[in-house]
Amino acid sequence: MTYSILAPLFALALSSAPLADDASGIHASAEQDALIRVCIDHILHERYDSAFACSDSLRQRYPESPAGPFVAAEAFQTRMSDYRVRRYEPQFESAIQDAIAKAQAATTRDPSAQNLFLLGAAESYRCVYWFRQGKWLKAVRAAFRSIGQLQRAREADPQFADPLLGLALYDHAKAKVRVFGIGLFRNREDRVVEWLRTVNEHGRFLSADASFALQYVLVDRGEFAAALPINDTLIAELPRDPVCLYNRAFILERLGRQSEAKRYWQQLIEVVAAFEEPSQGLLAECHYHLARTARTEGDAQAAARLIARAKAHADSRIQARELDGPYASFEEVREAILKTLREWGLTTTATVISPAR
Repeated sequence: MTYSILAPLFALALSSAPLADDASGIHASAEQDALIRVCIDHILHERYDSAFACSDSLRQRYPESPAGPFVAAEAFQTRMSDYRVRRYEPQFESAIQDAIAKAQAATTRDPSAQNLFLLGAAESYRCVYWFRQGKWLKAVRAAFRSIGQLQRAREADPQFADPLLGLALYDHAKAKVRVFGIGLFRNREDRVVEWLRTVNEHGRFLSADASFALQYVLVDRGEFAAALPINDTLIAELPRDPVCLYNRAFILERLGRQSEAKRYWQQLIEVVAAFEEPSQGLLAECHYHLARTARTEGDAQAAARLIARAKAHADSRIQARELDGPYASFEEVREAILKTLREWGLTTTATVISPAR
């Protein structure tokens, strides 16, 4: 899975109210902490049924805590982003609304750095969701609320490194906004990497998240050699994670190591095809890369077969059901497939197929 910003935040729900002075209050907090950590581990290793059961247990035992709905929201969001599907959006929306409401109440009771951080992270999730829904104004407002809460958290406790993760990704996203080739926001690339490394080294909860974020930023900038050691660590821990596999193949290919990348594209196809609703766009992209590699290796027959498969998966994609990838939109991938077919003198006629198993 993508070990995203919210996963370790569930533990912060313990700070949403002062600990009781008596032994029973301390015991209850310890129980909640233990249950939250179990939920996080289930999500990390894609044991989603167990994660949802954990979420239900948290809701029942601690009804005022945002931890339960956050666990559910994280599980739904992780499944969608990792496998590039949208099928869980209604469930995610319900869970994140519940979590934000409870986080707002917690912040009102105690505007601590931890609670401000939790609320800011939740708003960032809702921001991304609303952008996908085309609700641009709502998304922008949520983004500003998120950044405001994260900045307040940082001001409340300058030694608390974790809010820097969201702030760094916000800076990276702003730097990419251009109109007619002109950047609209000041580019602070230096501090983006610095902040992510700070969280990776000193974060209380988000060290793993910072690794994923740093990998993304470096790949997005084209700094593939710097991204590879980070991916080494991540894929060693999560060898079947689709995001780890995708980045592994992508990085190796950009470093000119296509023969090594081929293995990971093939593994990714197996993982995605086994999912309950395989992303046709992701399968198209994988087959496209394999086709280009086969052509480079001199196997024109295999290349033709693979690029045809890529085209068929692309034609089978239903936009309303799928998400774009991190570094290129589906339309960019589709255009690359069509361009390759034309270059190789092959047909571009539409063909819809079922995903390979």
